Amino acid sequence: MRARVLEVLGEQAWVVDDGGQRHVCQFRGRLRRAVGQVLAGDWVDVRPAEPVGMIEQVLPRHNHLVRPPLANADGLLAVFSPVEPPGSVALLDRRLVTAELMGLRAAIVMTKRDLWEARPGVWERMAPWRALYPTVAVSTVSTEGVDLVPGLLGTAVWVMAGESGVGKTSLLARLLPAGRAGAVGALSERTGRGRHTTRTVALSPVGKGWLADAPGFTQLDLPPHDSLELRDAFPEWRGAGCRYADCRHLEEPGCAVPDLLGRGVVSQERYQHYRLLQQEPPPRHRAWG
Repeated sequence: MRARVLEVLGEQAWVVDDGGQRHVCQFRGRLRRAVGQVLAGDWVDVRPAEPVGMIEQVLPRHNHLVRPPLANADGLLAVFSPVEPPGSVALLDRRLVTAELMGLRAAIVMTKRDLWEARPGVWERMAPWRALYPTVAVSTVSTEGVDLVPGLLGTAVWVMAGESGVGKTSLLARLLPAGRAGAVGALSERTGRGRHTTRTVALSPVGKGWLADAPGFTQLDLPPHDSLELRDAFPEWRGAGCRYADCRHLEEPGCAVPDLLGRGVVSQERYQHYRLLQQEPPPRHRAWG
């Protein structure tokens, strides 16, 4: 039977099969020595049994994050607060670029809508980002807009990322009114294990999709890349029509981006963030496998 791993807790895991049934499983013999770490998001072959089934095999991954450890991710949900405290759009761009470099979909959730909706210019300020990525505005106080988030996720697996204080925990609580008892709580009740086990990443159902709850995770490292891959991680100038195919949009002759900047097609702010990212040394840590 095929199943998806929702969370690994010590020597056991909580999985969900294609029919939506959840199972507590342990690992076959030398499985983890053979494949390394079993991750949330992994597809596995399971031999179901009561009270505990057996994970026989980890199926091939199409990708995996190293930090946070998550397999088979499809998208990155960038959670951003424009007020109290105001978030950094430079860090927002870093997360969006990370998603682009990893081949992930990206979407933005603007939190604390109840605090900024009546303030002039806040929504308009985000126009360059809203033009590029699906964006919803939510309030975890009034719940306004929260019902739009499942539509962003579809049936895919997403990881949530954002600075401290943007309201990630509150958002997840609104998306899952019962909290995460379905995984850790149920596993603890059935097996007596897991409640005090160090937790890494857990997948929670949101609509028809899955959202990775990664405790303490605030930012993804940029994965290894070269300067042209970084250039192409900014979708606003793809196909700009520069004279040279290897133009990095850094004052090369025949570059089309200055005209796009002058006409307001490309955001000056995002372009400056791009230049800063091009100046960074190569990442030391692998974030993607």
